[in-house]
Amino acid sequence: MVASAIAGAAFLVSCKSDIETVKAISNFENKPTETLENFKMTYSEGGFYKMEVSAPIVQRYSMRNPVVSEFRQGIKVVTYNQAGQKIASITSKYAIYHEDQKLWEARGNVVGKNNKGETLYTEKLYWNQVTRRVSTNVFVRVVKPDGNSSTGEGIDADEKFQNYNVKKPRLTGFSL
Repeated sequence: MVASAIAGAAFLVSCKSDIETVKAISNFENKPTETLENFKMTYSEGGFYKMEVSAPIVQRYSMRNPVVSEFRQGIKVVTYNQAGQKIASITSKYAIYHEDQKLWEARGNVVGKNNKGETLYTEKLYWNQVTRRVSTNVFVRVVKPDGNSSTGEGIDADEKFQNYNVKKPRLTGFSL
């Protein structure tokens, strides 16, 4: 009888352990359903080349709610006008795309450039595909071709970074 009790207890412990292992292995929500290496995508609209997105690796999590794609090793996006000329670019060390919101978030050493020669530096930037706006509420610095710069807490811009407004501007170069 004692031997039966020990065997039963061992059986229950091993079943519990196996169930936990199965749950851990089958937790697909935290595992990418697709992984792409040396990713490069070109997007055209109406026969015109509009955008190019490239990244060392992309991981898509389609079992998560909401679905996201992560660019853990960085991203580069280049946009073009109808003549095929480069009009803007952005790079960052990390990015995530929130599919349900059609919202891109770039983080870590974010650098944006436009065809006017202006360069944006920040640590976080959002691009909303629906509104076609780029924005952030963290520190930004915009350097113009002549070397002058604007700084502030946040920016609001069109998606091509042609027209923008630095929020809460900071004065630089002054001391009291």
